[in-house]
Amino acid sequence: GVQTCALPISIVVIVALVASTIGLLVWSYNDARDAAGAVKGATVVATVDGVQIPRAKLDDEVATWAANTDYVKQAAAQGQPITDASGKVLPDFARSRLQTLIADVIVNRIFTERKLAVSPDVIARYNQQVASDPVIKQFPKAFVDELIQRAARNQAVINALTPDPTDADIQAAYDQQYGCPSGRDVAHILVDTLEQANAVEQDLANGADFATLAGTASKDTGSAAQGGKLGCLRDGVYVPEFEAGAKGAQFDVPTKPIKSQFGYHVILVTKATVPSLDSVKSDIVTTLKQNSTAGREAITKELAAAKVTVDQIGRAHV
Repeated sequence: GVQTCALPISIVVIVALVASTIGLLVWSYNDARDAAGAVKGATVVATVDGVQIPRAKLDDEVATWAANTDYVKQAAAQGQPITDASGKVLPDFARSRLQTLIADVIVNRIFTERKLAVSPDVIARYNQQVASDPVIKQFPKAFVDELIQRAARNQAVINALTPDPTDADIQAAYDQQYGCPSGRDVAHILVDTLEQANAVEQDLANGADFATLAGTASKDTGSAAQGGKLGCLRDGVYVPEFEAGAKGAQFDVPTKPIKSQFGYHVILVTKATVPSLDSVKSDIVTTLKQNSTAGREAITKELAAAKVTVDQIGRAHV
């Protein structure tokens, strides 16, 4: 299905079993919708463990997605079309929306059984994403609010079903993201010629600010924008000449020009400053849980065990 926007409204875990079951019905959304009024009792599109999904719910959701012409164009450009050339909703898209609603039944059940709550921080983050996305902002506010709530419930369930990372996992993530074994942060000013490097060295000796000079003189535009900062000095990351020069440099004293294949570097080494583990632990735990597949796998098992049936009208009009 189409899952193309900054807002993670499609945090939906659909197992292949559910998707293939619906696919095997060769379910034709347009035909079923057009004939719905002529079939007695055609008010339910699917049932999940006894919970009915109203046809009107699917119809309204599909129609709302398809009514946003900019979103339809964006999806088509990304190879995930919503409608055909005549404007009819494609069966694959309608099917993906039905799969989403089926997954929602399972997610909502877990959410209720475990007495979970959506995180205000998650809601605020999603609202921020919506505010910066002109395409998503074109959807009705009530629809966007529902999508945000759906995504927040999904995240709450995934978090609840994901075991807390071990202390070893947290330490490893901390070391990788924040640690600096060498204890050295490096910055540099890169120029083409020795003459230019000597001029940089002289300017620094005369009191020029290293970060300011890096911003104007360094040809490494990426680090120049950061005042020449490259981050922690790690083994094997930099070319040998640079690494050796940085390892031998005094703290807070610019080096003499060092030649490498890229040009001439004037390097400044400072003592690495890293946040304490306690100060970033909650962020690390959140990231590790979000990246874990355990919660999604647990939902997958619930979906695989669920009894999912598609209403007769979906079978009749193929």
